[in-house]
Amino acid sequence: MRSLRLDLLSSGRIPGISIGGGAALAEAAAQCLTRAGFASRAPFELRGDISAEEIEIEIEFEPPSLAVERFWADERKAIEFGAEAVAALLVEELTSWTIARRSRIGTGFDHWLVPKGGMAGDLYQESAKLEVSGIFEAADSRLGARVRAKLQQARRTRSDLVLVAMVVRFRPPTAEVRIEWI
Repeated sequence: MRSLRLDLLSSGRIPGISIGGGAALAEAAAQCLTRAGFASRAPFELRGDISAEEIEIEIEFEPPSLAVERFWADERKAIEFGAEAVAALLVEELTSWTIARRSRIGTGFDHWLVPKGGMAGDLYQESAKLEVSGIFEAADSRLGARVRAKLQQARRTRSDLVLVAMVVRFRPPTAEVRIEWI
């Protein structure tokens, strides 16, 4: 089983995620995974265009403290940011991209991606887009519908770039991913 650690997000290794921002994202994901019944690690099923048929994935996390539980008491916010944490970790560990920057509201996607080691040049050269959505618990059919909606949302801004659309479900832990040119 391949273990991915949420604390990678607060390491400063990902160019578009600050140490503090990464720590907050990891806390949100840990809160959601704990609510879903996991103590410190959760097996994740990957579906779609990033699949790990030969690789079993588990995400390791620090159990949330009482202060973390209180800070992430708003379930909707915890799911939103927890999904971003899981998506960032999966993109970083399973693709050739890394998060370069958060996108502005209204663009139809959440983050700019660049090839690993590609921050030296123009942000938009060889870039991709990442759009993330989170669900705590839902039927499989709802995951597929949400991914299709995210693809449609991102298509509003044509760009001739790759789009990675990912929906993260916390119970049972699943990430459904679609990658396409838009």
